[in-house]
Amino acid sequence: MFSTLDFQAGRAVMEVETLLEGKFKDLLKKQAEVSGELDGTYLKVFPANTVLWMAANVNGEKAYELLRENPTVRQELDNSMMPLDFEAIFKAVKGDVAVAMPEMSLKPGFILYADVKNGDFMRTFEDLKPMLAMTNGQMRLVDKGENAYQFVAANGAMLGMGRGPVSFWLGVKDDRFYLTNQEDLIGREVKGLSLKDCDWAKDVKDKHFYLNVNFQALAAVLPQIPYVGMLDYLSIESDEPTKARLVLQLKDHKENVLKQLVQIVNN
Repeated sequence: MFSTLDFQAGRAVMEVETLLEGKFKDLLKKQAEVSGELDGTYLKVFPANTVLWMAANVNGEKAYELLRENPTVRQELDNSMMPLDFEAIFKAVKGDVAVAMPEMSLKPGFILYADVKNGDFMRTFEDLKPMLAMTNGQMRLVDKGENAYQFVAANGAMLGMGRGPVSFWLGVKDDRFYLTNQEDLIGREVKGLSLKDCDWAKDVKDKHFYLNVNFQALAAVLPQIPYVGMLDYLSIESDEPTKARLVLQLKDHKENVLKQLVQIVNN
């Protein structure tokens, strides 16, 4: 791996390149076929103060084929205890996929959106109901309309999560799949500026992967940690399998970032 770190005015930029040959290089080429170029579809559906946003462009059919090349994964897919049509689910995905945590709280909510060809694959979740019925109400799949469900677990510990009831909502609307742990996040309207208005948003289009962490949004809920307020955001992007770019942007865009980081450490 080869990397460079550049301290600029207001930001630190790290360029990373992985140098591989042989089978590893061939594998990266296959992985590249799974991922396409981002359109940035899901920038406008989240407010500008979203804490975390991560997106990639995915060809579900090619992803499924790549996963099946691994004998262990293939066996799990073919002999899963879950009576789901994994092939239909994967092959329905085609386009941008984004995961976001809109705000920080004691129980932070998340929502995943994915471009899908249609909602036909949602029928496979009906096959889960007989199996869940055997749990005597401990786990249920509740109809929430056309191509929409609420999964309910009486105790999250059964799923390796915290104790207490747990719910997830999933469905397809307007060729957009969603999965979330907070129902009010589904299709929530953005009032005011969206992520599309952020200065880093212009860098998203045509990348294969993009992640952004908003430190200013974190500073609002972590006032006891003053140095967080000095940071603006962290982004990680990639436009090809062997290269990545990390940018740590500080709130002060003019002062050299190394000088600012020294001040943070000293404080």
